[in-house]
Amino acid sequence: MVPGSRADLPLASRLSGRSARSGTPFFAATLRFARLCRVPGHERKPAQDPERGERRHDGGRTVNLRKRTLKLIQRETAHAKAGRPARIIAKINSLTDLALIRALYNASEAGVSIDLIVRGICMLRPGLPDVSANIRVRSIVGRFLEHSRLFYFGNNGKEEMFIGSADWMYRNLSRRVEVLVPIKDPRLRQFLRDTVLNAYLKDNVNARELRDDGTYVRVKQLEGEKRFDAQLEFENKAFNVFTEALSYIH
Repeated sequence: MVPGSRADLPLASRLSGRSARSGTPFFAATLRFARLCRVPGHERKPAQDPERGERRHDGGRTVNLRKRTLKLIQRETAHAKAGRPARIIAKINSLTDLALIRALYNASEAGVSIDLIVRGICMLRPGLPDVSANIRVRSIVGRFLEHSRLFYFGNNGKEEMFIGSADWMYRNLSRRVEVLVPIKDPRLRQFLRDTVLNAYLKDNVNARELRDDGTYVRVKQLEGEKRFDAQLEFENKAFNVFTEALSYIH
């Protein structure tokens, strides 16, 4: 983050003094001004491409977020059909967009392994034979408000990961200008995959799993398994980092 610049951008939520203490957003801090220079005020002034009818996303580049997301899912589907490794993990607040749900069903049928961490509304039904047998959905509801969005695509070993502002809802993908930022640094991708996403998938304290009948059941600890609270784990990690930083000051 550069003092005096506008390169620090919250991508997961609008923060106030209150929500900053209770939310769990991701941030992008970058020196690449060209990528983010158009973002401030992006929700107030949606830019429109007159030739393509596409809105501008990702710091000013003309990108149709719906088409881009569908292509990412369809690419994993193609990998699975060709017998190559395919993986999707998405952490969002809501999943209601029918086109994306159909694409996820198609991916599941093709053999893509899919984990969805959806805090709120989810119109997709996981675990249905010949439809969504390869999809698992869980919700994390704990002390902090889960409000970050994170998207992982295995891409046959050439993995891609994004953080962004949009849920997988029609209003976000078709009626708003949203931001989707690729994580280029392999160290950050590994951290988000192995530390952040893995913690949410491992949680057995605040997690509830969505069943194929639309009901949720609390995740139970297996015999001999230790309690694992993802939010508490992140809170402890943050405290340790803060304590270490203070040691350098003093």
